[in-house]
Amino acid sequence: MNYFPSTNRVSQSAKVRVTLAVLCLMIVVPLQIAGQKRVPAVAAKVTPTPDALVFSDRTWVYYLEANSSVPRKLARGNYPALSPDRQRVAYCLPQNSDVAAPAAATVMLFDLATGKSTTVLRANAWIAHLRWSPNGERISLTLALSSGKRELDTVAPDGTHTQKLITGGEQGTDDIFSPVWAPDGQSIYFQDMNNLVQVSTSGEVLAKTPLGPITEEKEAVTSADSFVPSPTDPNGLAYTRSVPGTPFFEKTFGEPNTALFLYDRRTKSRQRLTTPEVLAMDPVWSRDGRFIYFTGYRDREGRASYPFKIYRIARDGTGLIQITSGETPDV
Repeated sequence: MNYFPSTNRVSQSAKVRVTLAVLCLMIVVPLQIAGQKRVPAVAAKVTPTPDALVFSDRTWVYYLEANSSVPRKLARGNYPALSPDRQRVAYCLPQNSDVAAPAAATVMLFDLATGKSTTVLRANAWIAHLRWSPNGERISLTLALSSGKRELDTVAPDGTHTQKLITGGEQGTDDIFSPVWAPDGQSIYFQDMNNLVQVSTSGEVLAKTPLGPITEEKEAVTSADSFVPSPTDPNGLAYTRSVPGTPFFEKTFGEPNTALFLYDRRTKSRQRLTTPEVLAMDPVWSRDGRFIYFTGYRDREGRASYPFKIYRIARDGTGLIQITSGETPDV
């Protein structure tokens, strides 16, 4: 989900509700700065990791097996999500390539053993933010409706039992951005630029936590930011927010950078994990809770035709490594 800094954020003060990724948009989006044409490609050099990983480059979905340096190209699509058993990959396949055409998208399921894809869900909306429940029985997703509102749904992997949980504006919520499952699989978290909202699997809002005390500065939260609970530490919360960029970044793009933080809900303390020259988005925890994977790039790479990389960093902010070109990782 991610474009260049001038188009990938919506300020809190503006209250403009747009989605960072254009919600599974697979058209030829102008990813260019100063007339450069987009040329997405997986890097020739790939750093192996102990975690299996899926990611995209806005055209293709890839699977990187644990300890492998050769990504496997799976299918055309975006927003990949790896099943808990690491056997299937859910991803978005949009229907329309014409901006003027009605929004329509499809959720697909790729079987890593057979190499075959099957259809899970079709909708007259842009679909994004696919995530598997921890037990593998449900897939959560957002739909950007023609009304301009976002809806949070779940569906079984075989395409049955589609369930709407909540629409932005209901139960005191403002919108729905970056939903993620709670580690116990009994609820889903999302942010609406004002609160971190926890909703049950039946659609009832269980809790709303103001973002200001978490981030220290509520105005720094944008529609692109994510708040992701640790799978092993009930107090750990990885999140992104806007921060001042380096002088080079601010001069080049004319707006703030985005950084990765770790918040401790017990001590109410926070630690910035990424350094000033690194942009960070789309954080996702490793399953053992030791590392955080994210999309990003270094400030001097921002003008490249396709600057986005997949990184991994330890939860204490050490050991940053670049894995490959790409974005929207899931493990």
